[in-house]
Amino acid sequence: MIFGKYVNRYYAKYWYYFLIGFLSLIAVDVVQLFVPEIIGEIIGKLSNYLIQQQGGIVDGAVWGGTENFMHVNDYVYYFTVLALIVFAIGLFRYLWRITLNLTQVRIERDLRREMFYHVETLSASFYNMQKTGGLMAYFTNDIESVSITFSDGIIFMCDVVFLGTLALIKMLMLNYVLALLCAAPMIFFACIGYYVEKGADARYEKRQETFEKLSDMVQENLSGITVIKAFVKEVSEMRKFARLNKYTKNCNLTYLKYSIKVDVLVNALVYSSFFILIALGGSIILAPQINISFGLEKMDIDSLTTFYGYYESLIWPMIAVGMLINIVSRGRASLRRISYLMDQKSEINDQPYQHVKEFKGEIEFKNLDFKYPDEKSDLLALEHINVTIHAGENVGIIGKTGSGKSTFVNTLLKLYNVDRGMIYIDGKDINDWSSKDLRDHIGYVAQDTFLFSDFIDSNIAFYNPNLSEDEIKQAARFACVDDNISEFSLGYKTKVGERGVTLSGGQKQRISMARAVIKNPEILILDDSVSAVDSNTEKEILNNINTYRKGKTTFIIAHRISAVENLDKIIVLDNGRIVGCGKHDELIKTCPLYAKICKLQSFEKEVENNGWCYRIRTTTW
Repeated sequence: MIFGKYVNRYYAKYWYYFLIGFLSLIAVDVVQLFVPEIIGEIIGKLSNYLIQQQGGIVDGAVWGGTENFMHVNDYVYYFTVLALIVFAIGLFRYLWRITLNLTQVRIERDLRREMFYHVETLSASFYNMQKTGGLMAYFTNDIESVSITFSDGIIFMCDVVFLGTLALIKMLMLNYVLALLCAAPMIFFACIGYYVEKGADARYEKRQETFEKLSDMVQENLSGITVIKAFVKEVSEMRKFARLNKYTKNCNLTYLKYSIKVDVLVNALVYSSFFILIALGGSIILAPQINISFGLEKMDIDSLTTFYGYYESLIWPMIAVGMLINIVSRGRASLRRISYLMDQKSEINDQPYQHVKEFKGEIEFKNLDFKYPDEKSDLLALEHINVTIHAGENVGIIGKTGSGKSTFVNTLLKLYNVDRGMIYIDGKDINDWSSKDLRDHIGYVAQDTFLFSDFIDSNIAFYNPNLSEDEIKQAARFACVDDNISEFSLGYKTKVGERGVTLSGGQKQRISMARAVIKNPEILILDDSVSAVDSNTEKEILNNINTYRKGKTTFIIAHRISAVENLDKIIVLDNGRIVGCGKHDELIKTCPLYAKICKLQSFEKEVENNGWCYRIRTTTW
């Protein structure tokens, strides 16, 4: 059993299952201790009968009388009692197995669900610091290690405490000296148990950490297998994996060796107790005429048989001590890791969901300064941003790579906190909006397009799986991808593969765009979402935006001037600052950076048409 703020609730939630399982375990422990007593009586009666058959005299003593012989009625009685005991043990054992083992599965399900719901609420800054493979280790090995303490952990603990205690009491009642001598090795182990568990705990936690690193490396390699093959880095990655795998193996072996040492120690103590029992108990039976002090001479063959039966019942609790330490140490180490994950809080200053229906899409930036939470330097990603976007405007954002274009729109999604008074949406401070209300009215196409390993229509209808086929096709036509999809043999029922690996870059971008526009959001953000399409498709998409999104705000982040030159407003960013804002013709005259970009792209287009693209690019860029 383990306790912690994220698992204690399950003891209360499933108390009735624990109660039934706990009582059934105790019942099995109590009932099975009747067996040695009955076996002892049977052995005593049979030995008396055999001795009587040989004359009844052994070393001058008469063992038993006719009243101690086995009769037919005795056979029936003992057989019936043993049959009832076997039935009772089977019944109660079934009860604790069905209750405790199923409770383990339920707790594993509940804890995994709670963890998943929690990580879904965490902010982007958390995922910036974590790796996917590492997070997966929490949901697999760690949950399993914790959940098993609710089944095997409770079973072993109950047997150690109740079966071990009851068996020891029975042994003490028969012969307290022999009982103490047999229990002495285990008393010694109990004294050092804390240190043994602490050592196992530390080694298992180290094992889990290395497993996390190994999982992360495998996940990254499988996700980036195309890049690895393109750079012919298979051998290099194999070597890295071999080194990490060897380190993981060494950590596993360290933990395994320690566990084996504990098991060997427990077994050595168990068999040392067995040696004490056989040596002293056997000497009593074989040499009863010897005057042995401390009460050992009082035992006869049926008492010793009963005593040995109790000792056999004590062997399992003694072995279970080592297994219990192993399970509890693993569970505690994993629970600490899970607690670390569950203790992470979203950094976003959020508000309760208010189901806002009226949303215009008017945005105002007032002297916005922004720095990423994990940025250790004083470098600002955005600095002194002042701009107003009226509802229904089509706004282009352009600038060099790393100038802050994606950061600019990410602040609107409440992926990160901004200070109060710096961003207003529909006249309301962004910190007073709930994330869900805000994102309900924003359609977002990320620069790094992501598609789920599902059908194309399911990806497009991700916002609402109940959308009709016509609505899905309409969104696809808006994004100019309907013709491409229709060319597939299965059409919209084509499975795209993990992260859309079976599609081209342009197809992925446009399917992601269709997924965003199907919401018909008041604010649409396209983050470099036309970079992988040809100029004709780009013009068609821009025409669709002008035609079908009248009165709704649209942001288009692009590198090509052709994607933004006809928009209502163009924002030019450089090193996190706005260096130009206005229409195309105005910016050519007032913004040197924008004019330079226009000139370079115009010149590049001209030389491409003349077939000199490669020579000019190598000398210009």
